[in-house]
Amino acid sequence: MDYHNLIETLGQVSVGEAGLIFRDHLRGTVRMMLAEAMAAEVE
Repeated sequence: MDYHNLIETLGQVSVGEAGLIFRDHLRGTVRMMLAEAMAAEVE
């Protein structure tokens, strides 16, 4: 989910659901960053 889709989705749900969506987005982003950092370290 890109930034614009995230903002659009958050604007359409309740506060509780927005927290869950945002947390899932952050978790995925952090995982991707860690995988990229580990790949760069191996190279």
